[in-house]
Order: sequence, then C-alpha cells, then structure tokens
Amino acid sequence: MLQKHLFIILAILIAAATVYGQDEKNETEPKNPIDVVMDKCLETNHGTMPRAKCYSTASESWQAVVKTSYAELLKLLPASGRPALRKSQTAWKQYQMGESAVIMTMYGSKRGTGYISVRIILLMKAYRDRALELQDHVQHYKP
Repeated sequence: MLQKHLFIILAILIAAATVYGQDEKNETEPKNPIDVVMDKCLETNHGTMPRAKCYSTASESWQAVVKTSYAELLKLLPASGRPALRKSQTAWKQYQMGESAVIMTMYGSKRGTGYISVRIILLMKAYRDRALELQDHVQHYKP
C-alpha cells in the first residue's frame, strides 16, 4: 500500500516537473499568469481532489489561450499563409487527441485519486505547449 502511494506521489511530481521544466530555462523571464494562478491554487489546496481542480482550471485556461491565439494569428497572417496554419492546427489537434488516448490508456484504469491529477497534468501539457507556441508566433509576427 505504501509503495502505491509513493508511486502516485512520484508520478505527480514527474508530471508537474515536465510541465514546469520549460519555465526554468530562463529564470529572468516572468512566469505565465496561468501558471501563477495555478501555483497559488496549489499552495492553498492540499487535498488531492482540490489540487486536481487547480490543474483542471489551468488546463481550461490553456485551452482558451490556444483558441484565442490561433484566431489572432489567423487574422494576422496574409491569406496565403492561413492554409499552412490551419494544417498545422489540424495536425496538432490530431496529436493532442492521440496523446489523450495514450494517457487515458495508461492512467484511466489506475486506482487512486492521485492518478486523476497525473492525467490532468499530462493532458494540460499539450495545451500549454501549444498555447505558448501560438502566443510566441503572434508576438513575433505582430507588426
């Protein structure tokens, strides 16, 4: 039983490190507001399910950023560049759906509430990465 709990804690820590690993590359760069809100939520919520809600809320925020940044970039690009962006977004959605299926296969049937956070964190990572990528494109493309 103790080994199971240790595994769950280790899995959560690994998943969180995967999400936050990119932030440590440049410590002078300010942290993204979504990550700041999530960190504050995690600091004040110590139970597994309340913390899962923190991750879930952050994931929903990243999903919204993907949508808004994609729409903004679509407007910024000339008509000739829009098909490439649409193709890229479609490919990303396919990747995200495939990754979701793998994560659910790996962790969906695991017992223990800790696995809920692991799934949410891993699913959130794909949205976070894409949101940051699209935001970066928007910032570099703006006149």
